[in-house]
Amino acid sequence: MYRASAKIRLLRVVALMIAALGGSLLLVAASAPSAPTAAKLKVVQQHFPPPLVAPGERIEVGYNTLKLPAATGVLYVRNDLQHTFTRVTLRWGKSPKPLTWQDELRLLRGFAPASLVRGHWLYYYAVIHDRKSGRSVRVPAGLESVRVLTGAQVIKLGTHRFGNLRAPEAIVASAGPTDVGIGIEGKVNGPWSFQIAPDRSVWLVDTYNWRLLVWPPGQPNAHPRAVSLASLPGLLGDFALGPGGSLYVSHKRPGKHHTGLSRLSATGHVLWTSELATTIHNINLRLGPDGTLYWTGGLVEPRGGDSWVPVATPSGRPLSTAYQLRRRLHYQPLPGGLRLVSTPAAFEKGFCAQLVPYESRFALIDRAGRVLRAWRITSRTTISESLSATPALVGGDPVVVLRVARPSGPAGNRCASVEAEYLVLRLARSGPSRIRFSLPAASEEGKDQSGRAGWGFMITDVRSGPGAKLYQLGSSPTVGVRIMRFSLAAAK
Repeated sequence: MYRASAKIRLLRVVALMIAALGGSLLLVAASAPSAPTAAKLKVVQQHFPPPLVAPGERIEVGYNTLKLPAATGVLYVRNDLQHTFTRVTLRWGKSPKPLTWQDELRLLRGFAPASLVRGHWLYYYAVIHDRKSGRSVRVPAGLESVRVLTGAQVIKLGTHRFGNLRAPEAIVASAGPTDVGIGIEGKVNGPWSFQIAPDRSVWLVDTYNWRLLVWPPGQPNAHPRAVSLASLPGLLGDFALGPGGSLYVSHKRPGKHHTGLSRLSATGHVLWTSELATTIHNINLRLGPDGTLYWTGGLVEPRGGDSWVPVATPSGRPLSTAYQLRRRLHYQPLPGGLRLVSTPAAFEKGFCAQLVPYESRFALIDRAGRVLRAWRITSRTTISESLSATPALVGGDPVVVLRVARPSGPAGNRCASVEAEYLVLRLARSGPSRIRFSLPAASEEGKDQSGRAGWGFMITDVRSGPGAKLYQLGSSPTVGVRIMRFSLAAAK
């Protein structure tokens, strides 16, 4: 008894000393109840709040006790303006507003009081107790946290006007319908990814002909050079430009569980093949600012937003699947050590009796984790971040592409068809967005014959490129392929 009391006193003294040096987090942890260290219960958090929350928003969490019906729990919550936690009793139940199958599960759930959702951070953890065994466990061992977007800039889009599309300023690559593969595999599909190299050459994955096509810069009508990908087994996915003129290509390999990643020479010779920590082949391959290769877009994040998972070093060496999962990021890495966090929000019951988002949130964060700028983009039309377009920094401003959608089927069958467009926004430091225009969205039904939009499923059909430019991939069986360029320069 004496040893235990002495240990507790020592921990409190250490915590106070660290707090005096600026470690307020440890002081807070010392002031909150702790769980017995001998507990070994299997408990996982299965319902997470979004990574970016608005002040006063209702925040729900849920814990799966893995078939322990006698479990009870308490949630401890505080913000960064407080030094003590507020206790919230967890209760069994399903989410009152389910968004995914996980929300339909019967979990120990609790809501953070809306009055606590203020400041810049919300911290929480839970202590789960099994009455049958008498054991308890703290989840997590440290603290979970979400950012509170206090002072975020609100951009009100209102009701989207469909059909007001921007014309391209130039076509940078073109191929006729017989020069590129537009195949039918259950659905009509054309090429589904492209790249703009730093020298402004244009690269296209000709999916059904198992090759990459390359146009020289400034020569859209030239006969493109072809790089064969026939040595790669399975179904092609995305590609990226690697160091020393090499190429990265993801592909689904026959009989293999994980998706393959191959690095090829400039002529298409396979240098090595490794594995991605995913079974999805049509994820996005993206280069980080230091040349690290990531995959993103294919992992359903319980916390909301995307994971950025490193798969190859800047010098072109592969990383193991264990390393990938251990070092995955919950933000997009940007130049200068900046990070971009994004999440959908304000889900309401929309068309087809489904919950759809009417708000998108973005936060630009520095190396220390401080929010430099944040935006809450609201709309009266359902909006979501496009999965086939990755945000980029242009002149220090984030450029984001939202997918705006509404039902377009006949009355009585409003779920038969959905009309969609892309909305391009260059987010300013203050005031309205610097750039705002609409583009046609890719359609998996393949209805657009103009070649302005992607034909079928898309991995990457819109991307930012050199010189404050945006590019879009369009295709159709009658036109072939066009890659178009648009200006992102802000008006002076």
